[in-house]
Amino acid sequence: MSAQEPLLTVQEGSPRHRAWTYGWWGLFVVVALLIPYHLGSFRVGQFTTSMIYMVGILGLNLIVGNMRLLALAQSARSTASSG
Repeated sequence: MSAQEPLLTVQEGSPRHRAWTYGWWGLFVVVALLIPYHLGSFRVGQFTTSMIYMVGILGLNLIVGNMRLLALAQSARSTASSG
């Protein structure tokens, strides 16, 4: 078995990398803005709830990753005392 070549190789920080990054973020924003017009109110509520959970999970990931603390009480105390 031979290793497969990647379909696309882009160097990080290059103009092509920036174009790909902006393109994917732009696609995400367009899809997020069009979802309410194509789905019912129940599905929009589910989507909104999942986005709220996503923001909370990303915040928790930031706290645990940057402070390297597994206990949330320690993270909260460290954040409150440093601010």
